[in-house]
Order: sequence, then structure tokens, then C-alpha cells
Amino acid sequence: MRTSTQIMQGVVVSLMLQACLAFGAMAGGVSGSFVQLNREVAGKTVEAWRNDLSQMRQAGLRTLIVQWSAEEKTSYFNNDMPFDEKFDTLERIFEAIGEDPVDVYLGLEHDPNYWTQITARERTLRDYFLVRISRDLKLQQALLKAFGQRKNWRGYYIPEEIDDKSWRSAHLGRLMGDFLKRLTWQLKKADPDREVCVSAFFRGRTAPDVYARNMVEMTRDTGIDHVLVQDGAGEGDPPLKYVPKYYQALQEGWGKGTPDLWCVLEVFQRVDDGKAFKAVPAPATRLQEQLKYGRLSFTNLVLFTFFDYADPDLGKAAEEAFKAFQSP
Repeated sequence: MRTSTQIMQGVVVSLMLQACLAFGAMAGGVSGSFVQLNREVAGKTVEAWRNDLSQMRQAGLRTLIVQWSAEEKTSYFNNDMPFDEKFDTLERIFEAIGEDPVDVYLGLEHDPNYWTQITARERTLRDYFLVRISRDLKLQQALLKAFGQRKNWRGYYIPEEIDDKSWRSAHLGRLMGDFLKRLTWQLKKADPDREVCVSAFFRGRTAPDVYARNMVEMTRDTGIDHVLVQDGAGEGDPPLKYVPKYYQALQEGWGKGTPDLWCVLEVFQRVDDGKAFKAVPAPATRLQEQLKYGRLSFTNLVLFTFFDYADPDLGKAAEEAFKAFQSP
């Protein structure tokens, strides 16, 4: 049961949010973007990356989050690991960045079977997480060998996203929390000066207070520095008008020992039939609404992704998106 003090605090926070909305107050700003690597992107030249990064910096973005550095049998940098395919994509990105003030977070290994694997029984799931940790630590050593001296390499990104449904039961939530803590501890043991971040998202299937409580339990005292909260706008789930309720619940529940919260603005609009993913740049009006909500609750906002949906070189729709997230 919530105490009268907690209820009053909730009322105060709610009133403050409403007041900010009414006066258009903005606390945070867009500071970076994800980039998702694949075979199509892998062959992009240094000059092409330099142009894309220049557009990003002109928009005021100074953080680049590489969603993953390897996946299945493919790696996107040169290394001694037994990958079937190896591209020098990360080398090209770092060359394109040069000495520019861009903070880079390198993603660990992406497992495309993750969403299937996490439906397994508890013992199997525990073993699966141990395998993920082992593979990520090997990848970390390869990344350190290749890029350890890069001053603009700020930290690591864990590609295993935390959804709001899979971890609702206490014992499964503890498994996820244990995975995050073990992996983060090992990453920082080998590389203590770099940060660790992970993404989380919610859908309209879990109450905001339940979601917030579970997120606190899973991430508190794990050593993770940043939790990146996705707004779900790309698929309209939950409807955008409900998103502030989740933000408010997170802000109310967050406290000592919890990581810093960032917001991920999905700047795409999904247009496929639910089978093969297809998306276009989101309408400017929707992006402005996302910005309004995100800026009220977070000091750091990142895009998913500038390079695919908001780079003005991509056409009129992307140019409109580009203008929208720079609006006051």
C-alpha cells in the first residue's frame, strides 16, 4: 500500500509535469544517435562516414552508440576471433571521427535468437546468460586490442534489451539482474575507465508502476552507468499519450544505486505488415510530441536512428525529421 506521503509526492510530480507541458518547458536535449551495423552498412567508405558524422555533429549530436560490434558469424572490425566474415567498419568509423569530440559506445555481440532463448526454462536461461557473458568478454578483449587507445571510445553497450514482460516474475527478474551485474563487473574489471549502458522498453501490457519497480530491481547496484529508455513511438505501442505515465513512474521510483536514465526517441514509423520490418521517417508533428515528453523527464535524449531516418541527405521526409528534433 502506498502511504499518504507517497501519494502526495505522486500528485506533486504529476502537477509539475502538467505545468511543464502547459508552458512548454524543456529540460533535456538530443545529444546522440544509435547506428545499427549490417552487411549493407559494412562497406561504407571513410568519406561517406565522415559526411554522415558531419551532418550528425551539425545537428548538435556528440554521442554515437554502435548497437553491436558483432553478430552470429560476422564481426564489424578486424580481430583474431573465429568469425566467418570480418569487416573493418569500426576502423572506418573511428578514422572518420578522427579527433572530433564524439563519444562512442561500442555494442557487444548481438544474438538474433535472444528473444527466443529467453523463453526457455530457468536453468537453460541461466546457462544461456553464462554463454553470453563468456562471448562478450572475449569480444571485449578483441575490442580492447583494436581500439583500446582510442580516447573517444567512452564505453560499452549491452545489446540484450530489457522488455517489460519477460522479467515480471521475481525469479526471472533476478536472473536478468544477475546477468547484468556479472557482465558489467567483468567488463569494468578488464576496463575500469569505460562506462556500460543497456536499453529497456515498455509496451501497453504492463502498468507503469509495475514496470518501474521491476526496472529498479533489475538494474540497481549492477554497476551499469546508463539505462536507455525507448519511447516505443516507432510502433505506436503504447500510444504516445500514455508514454509520460511510464516516464513519471520511472522518475518516482528511481533512487540510490540506480543507473542514470537516458531516453531513446524512435524517429521512425513502422509501415510493414508485421512480418519483414520496414519503416519510414516519422512525421514531424509526432517527433515534436516525443521531444516534448522526453525533454521533461530526461537530460539526455538519443535517436534511433539519425542515420536511417533523420539525415537530411536521405530526402524530404528525413529532412523534415531533422528539422523537427532541432525545434525549440
